[in-house]
Amino acid sequence: MLLMSESFTMGDGNLNHNLRITRGNGVRQNGKKERRTWNRYLDVDTALVEKCKRNKALRYEQEAVKAALIPLVLDKLNAYNERQLRGRHSNRMLTFDEWLEKRTAAVQVKKARKTDSVVSEYVVQIGDKTTGSTFEYECDEDGRPLDKNGNIISVWHTDKALVYRNGEVVMKNKHLPDVLEKFYRRFKEANPNFVPLGAFIHGDETAGWHMHVSGMWLSRANESIGVGLGETSGIKQQYTDRGIAVGNSRNNNAMTMWQAEMRSLLEQVCRENGIAKLDMECKRKHEDNQTFKRNQDRRARAMAEMEAEIVKGLDAKEAAIAKRETALSKRETALSNRETALAEKEAAFLEKLNSAADVKPFLKHHYEVLQEMFPDYFRDVHAKVVELYGGKKKNGTVKTVERER
Repeated sequence: MLLMSESFTMGDGNLNHNLRITRGNGVRQNGKKERRTWNRYLDVDTALVEKCKRNKALRYEQEAVKAALIPLVLDKLNAYNERQLRGRHSNRMLTFDEWLEKRTAAVQVKKARKTDSVVSEYVVQIGDKTTGSTFEYECDEDGRPLDKNGNIISVWHTDKALVYRNGEVVMKNKHLPDVLEKFYRRFKEANPNFVPLGAFIHGDETAGWHMHVSGMWLSRANESIGVGLGETSGIKQQYTDRGIAVGNSRNNNAMTMWQAEMRSLLEQVCRENGIAKLDMECKRKHEDNQTFKRNQDRRARAMAEMEAEIVKGLDAKEAAIAKRETALSKRETALSNRETALAEKEAAFLEKLNSAADVKPFLKHHYEVLQEMFPDYFRDVHAKVVELYGGKKKNGTVKTVERER
């Protein structure tokens, strides 16, 4: 069995983005008509797509919502308007657009989101951008990807511009779209209150093979025509119809139960098709798709800023250490020079001392010779010194004599 990560996330839908509708002939995506082969669309009204392309005033998402809801609510809306007319409350009568606007506003209040749509979206992905990639590259013997000219691609990614220039690129994981389509069929069976607007399997993005499931949730309501819109109410209604009690706590409610059930369904479908779940050990609090993407970008920027601050701090530390090392080196040089100067001074002093020691015996010898040659002179000088300064005492000190004034 293949080991791949499995992801099921929730968010607000955007059919125009999922279809990548552009004006012109054919279903064009990112300006490349041939890229249609990398995507697969399920339960998409292609006639409505072409109509919206021809008429710039029409938005596909709004038209698709109307096309899906009108057959489901029109009879109930007509019955409601007849009751109001019989009761002489013609001011309470509603057109379909008015009813849809009221239900959309109610959904916005409950979801605390300022979107103009009641469309919910679920993104399903098998594998990450590497293991579930749509593309693979020719590699050198070190495993580095090469372009068609044999040059090493510096960054490992499935860049769309590069993909269509690279003649060596081939499709990879061709079985994953079939697995995603099987999950979509099982998803519709498991959620009778879900009105699908289409499933969009994309293979031309860096994320690898993934699927957007878009649709609306219906439930029973006590007001208006008796039909409510909204993800939470629709899921709760499903569990009520199945006789399953749901909790109201933060960690135990209809939404958490349903998400766990859908992830289990995805794991089951993957296992049936030879794919075992790889636990990525990535835990995060619940965020819708748009919020998660914004927060991911914010977290990435914060991480980059933090890394830049760390690098800046390390550079400052290295500069301070280098400066300190330079100062220490200068100090060591000064101490070495001082030590050399002291050594030279000491050597000169010893040399001088040694030369003085050599002179002393020479002078003493000549003094003795002169004393033998001139004994009378030395005796007279000695007497004069004693007379002026006194003679030696026994303890070696000289006794002074006052000079005659």
